[in-house]
Amino acid sequence: MAQETVKLTRPQYQFVFSKAKFPALIGGLGSGKSQGGTYRVAKLMLEDPGINCGYYFPTYDLINLRGIPGLIKDFETLGITDVSLNKSNYTLSVKGYGDVIFRSYDSPDRIIAYEVAHSIVDEIDTLTKDKAAVVWRKVVERNRQECRHEHGNTVGCVTTPDQGQLGFVFEKWGGIELQEGYELIKASTYSNPFLPADYAD
Repeated sequence: MAQETVKLTRPQYQFVFSKAKFPALIGGLGSGKSQGGTYRVAKLMLEDPGINCGYYFPTYDLINLRGIPGLIKDFETLGITDVSLNKSNYTLSVKGYGDVIFRSYDSPDRIIAYEVAHSIVDEIDTLTKDKAAVVWRKVVERNRQECRHEHGNTVGCVTTPDQGQLGFVFEKWGGIELQEGYELIKASTYSNPFLPADYAD
């Protein structure tokens, strides 16, 4: 497939090209958070061939319905079609670039025995603060593959702040002063011009 022009919203662009170690794209329904995540993975792999990335969702159903098809589609948009899926271990291999390893929050015991350079955690705020903290720690522990990114290994977060001020996301990105290495990018549904005109009605 010929490479197409990639259309990003302003918040998606900020997230995809963020230099922060822990960038977060926080937004509402339809704001394009997940596509921001898939394009960030694609960008990181294209600019540093040979690395692997981790991608995390609340359930394996969401991985199958949204994560894997979304990433395959985005690679196709970029002109990369030599992609193969190992369904037994939820690994998407992109020839010449590396692997994307998918894992679910409902099986945190499977977040072991592999290394990646970068990760995306999608909708982590669906978890309670304590459970999210465990998943976050496990994800960060997997992020130790050598890479050429100027700030080393990164973990991006794309989520709706479902838990509000009681949640993990608010604790990490919601304070008056962000911790070093953290970046907060906000996206509203209305920031996405690619939705149908009546989507937010």
